[in-house]
Amino acid sequence: MQRNDYRERIEATITMEARQECDEVFQERLPNKYVRGLDALDVGYPGCGKDLSVAREYIEAGSKKLFLKAFRKLKGKQIAYEHYREVSGSNDLNSFELEYPGNELDKRELEHWFDENPPNDKNVEIFRERVEGLRNKNAVFFGDRSHPNIVALLKLQLTYLGCEEDVREALEVHYSRPFSLFPGTLHSLNIKQNLYTGNRSHWRLVKLDDLDLTYPKWQNDIEQVENWHIHNVDNQENAVIFHEVIGGLLEQEELYLGWNHERKHLEEDEDEVEAQNDCYHETETKEAHEKKRRHDSSSIAKYFDAMEEKNKKHLKKVESRSIDSDSDEERREDENENNRFQYE
Repeated sequence: MQRNDYRERIEATITMEARQECDEVFQERLPNKYVRGLDALDVGYPGCGKDLSVAREYIEAGSKKLFLKAFRKLKGKQIAYEHYREVSGSNDLNSFELEYPGNELDKRELEHWFDENPPNDKNVEIFRERVEGLRNKNAVFFGDRSHPNIVALLKLQLTYLGCEEDVREALEVHYSRPFSLFPGTLHSLNIKQNLYTGNRSHWRLVKLDDLDLTYPKWQNDIEQVENWHIHNVDNQENAVIFHEVIGGLLEQEELYLGWNHERKHLEEDEDEVEAQNDCYHETETKEAHEKKRRHDSSSIAKYFDAMEEKNKKHLKKVESRSIDSDSDEERREDENENNRFQYE
């Protein structure tokens, strides 16, 4: 009965997926070695009692997999808590000597972040950095400008549009991640000012300006690379990334030139075929005109021949009529002569 009660309590607090997992791994109560291991675990972070109770319930329920997961969680939280105490110098963030308005809200937010993130080395470093950021915020509120980040920020003579908002954002970075993120923010402000004044002497910008690109929309790619340059500091890792990006742009240009070369050859071949077709049609047209001309000439010649034949026939008729007229006239003259001779 007791084991069933434990199982019901566990099933009431885990998700459907975890409940299915539990159904697969539930056995009899786990061996005593797991109980001894849990009892030997030295934990003291806030809320550890609840986590210990859950781990014991997994032992009673016979879930080895879920117990080991809870056991690792207990150890991890304790390690993180010990780092937290080392950084803060006390058991509670409330003991920080912070007096700026809103510091209580910032501390609660950091506590929540601490509870939600696994206690690995990276998160421990982030936690320490964020604690230092809160101290920076407190110092700036009381007029302390001696921090190297603030000194570097004040040295910048910014005039570009929107620089005031960027400075406020830089201060927020100084208040949260002063070691890891602020150098990049400072770099961004400096590059924006240089671009605003036309200063493109940075080696990455010089590389970009030396590129001779012609492929479609290459200007968009250059703009994206410049934007990346603004937001990424000049270090060895980013130098490798930048050279890879430049290589990609050159490769794209090479592909475009090769494609363009092939396209021009195809167009030249098409022009040659079209020229041959035009020449053929032109020759065909000339032959047709010549044929038509010869046909027309032949028709005209036939017309004139017909007219000439007609004229010849007409002339013959005229001549015939003229001969007949002459004969009649001569006959009449002979008759007259005969008559005259008779009267005489």
